[in-house]
Amino acid sequence: MTIAERPTADRHARIREELAGARSEARSLGAAVSGIGTELRQLASKEVGLAHAEMADSAAAAKRGALYGGIAVVVAVYGIGFLALALMYGLDAVMPRWLAAVVTGGLLALVAFTAAWTAMRMLKDFSLTPRRTLESLQEDLKWASEQIRRNATSSRNAS
Repeated sequence: MTIAERPTADRHARIREELAGARSEARSLGAAVSGIGTELRQLASKEVGLAHAEMADSAAAAKRGALYGGIAVVVAVYGIGFLALALMYGLDAVMPRWLAAVVTGGLLALVAFTAAWTAMRMLKDFSLTPRRTLESLQEDLKWASEQIRRNATSSRNAS
């Protein structure tokens, strides 16, 4: 080997080493991205399971509430009917029967309006949307974007 060929051979060797290092780095970056993808799939699967559990809990609570609400309505209808009759017959002693019936009906309408307004206010906050799961998904997306950004930054710094 001549003196003129030696720097070229050394330079070729260095280039080969750098190329091998770059290939190794590309493989490790690919493995990291693949690992993040696998973790994201597992995380998404767990989030779906969490959403199902949360929805089942909400549905079960709504079912129990509806059952007790139905029982209360049936009993209340009979009770209010008898109370209304008692009020009407009591007022019949001091005023004409037709006026006693109007006063009793007016009071029942006022109570019904108040109950309906209260129910609407309470149900305004009710939602079947799985809020905790959505918050968790937002956190997961933030984490994944940070991981991807870190891997991209570390691969650029290594170059």
